[in-house]
Amino acid sequence: MNQDDLEEEHKNLPPTIEDKLNSMQTFVDQKEFVVIDNGTGFIKCGFSGEDLPRVSIPTVMGVKEIIIEPSQTNDQGGKKYSRIYGERAQDNSHEYDITYPIKRGVIEDFDTMKYCWHHLLSHKNMHNQKKCNLLITDSPLNHKDNKIKMAEYLFDKLKDHNIAIDSLNIMNSSVLSLFASGRTSGIVVESGQGITTAVPIFEGYALPHAIKSINLAGEDVTFNLLDSLMAQGIEVDNSNINHIRKIKEQMCSVALDYDRAINSSDPLREESCLYELPDDKGIIKVDHKIRFNATELLFNPEIIGCDIPSIPQIAYDSIYKCDQDLQITLFNNIILTGGTSLLPGFKDRFEQDLYELAAHTARTDIKIDIDLPRRHSAWVGGSMIASLSTFDDMTIKATDYEENPELHDDAVLKKLVF
Repeated sequence: MNQDDLEEEHKNLPPTIEDKLNSMQTFVDQKEFVVIDNGTGFIKCGFSGEDLPRVSIPTVMGVKEIIIEPSQTNDQGGKKYSRIYGERAQDNSHEYDITYPIKRGVIEDFDTMKYCWHHLLSHKNMHNQKKCNLLITDSPLNHKDNKIKMAEYLFDKLKDHNIAIDSLNIMNSSVLSLFASGRTSGIVVESGQGITTAVPIFEGYALPHAIKSINLAGEDVTFNLLDSLMAQGIEVDNSNINHIRKIKEQMCSVALDYDRAINSSDPLREESCLYELPDDKGIIKVDHKIRFNATELLFNPEIIGCDIPSIPQIAYDSIYKCDQDLQITLFNNIILTGGTSLLPGFKDRFEQDLYELAAHTARTDIKIDIDLPRRHSAWVGGSMIASLSTFDDMTIKATDYEENPELHDDAVLKKLVF
């Protein structure tokens, strides 16, 4: 999502952060925090108390080695590296080695991630931060060791790039998404680019024993769409993956009744089914069978031969792993988040399938909230909580971290693991 998209989204926001903070009877502190939301697909950055992130870029870095001839420098020459990020990296993948540091919601390449964080904090919209207080999100499935490593890179490694973190908190992205809705108890079903999770939360704390996840999300829809187009003889491959994503976002939707949808006429006009490929590769037609097939795997993974539960199934399983007294609260407070949940028809199909699963067991109605910026809900929740007067007490300070190296792991676990 580019900056123009962010500005347009500002115009269509639900109640502001200040409104929600007031409704939660909290006090706004004057201490400013930078808030970063790490996502498999996108990484977002902005300031606490604001309604949307100032920067949102794809979580990708491109690297190219440059040989420096001795004639170009005063010494013996050597090598240096050019690094680019986000959409610019994706668009120049033929020239740069491309790295995706987050896989299925978990940071796997911290060295690349460090450069991505530095790029965000140095961005002009972030006023080229050299010293800041930081709230950063983490996957509900991440291991405690990864949180410790994240703290190490943020406190220690960013100093090599002249950025000092004064205080730090690492928080569960699902908990923050729930806060963004003005709640402290409920279940957050998040389907982003790399992973889908169902995280039950009670009074602000995730319930680890009941968290469910599947490695099925937006990227799988993209590659399923690519496979279907290739099967029809359309000349596309992995080099066109960014255009396949655009086709998904512009044309694909979720069918309420899959069999009926693919055996009916196309609901889109002829011209709406056409997409022009780059480099004079022509115009392709993406018919309704391909479009509905691409998204059906989210609700029926068997369609691609995967023996895993669907998204409504993991939500149902997660709720029923919780105490019976809490289940009504969870059914009444379901939050859908993540870019994949924005697919047209996603909410209706999720609700229908969940009702069918819970028909004989649920003792209450099912209430689903989608009234929040779902692409940025974790960031928005972070912006809210980092505005609270008590939030600074929840952080670990750089001075404490540096003065007690023998207590690093223990200090991080006590302060940052929820």
